[in-house]
Amino acid sequence: MNVIDTPIFPTKVTVEITYCLTDRSLVVRCKDKHHDMGLQQLNVGEKYIFCFYPNYFLPIILFFCHFVWLKGDHHFDIYV
Repeated sequence: MNVIDTPIFPTKVTVEITYCLTDRSLVVRCKDKHHDMGLQQLNVGEKYIFCFYPNYFLPIILFFCHFVWLKGDHHFDIYV
């Protein structure tokens, strides 16, 4: 990477989750090691959006989300 290509200030990362699986609600809880975004309940067609600034000096960020809906629950890595 060229020095000119490296951003001086970190670029904000936006995570957008859109629920469109069934006619039931979805419960989402996203967090990383230091931040818990709290519980969010989404109905069909609704979005949950959160933003953060990654640390480019220590690029070890992992955001993961726990999704709970009628047919079960799952964990996914959202940002690595």
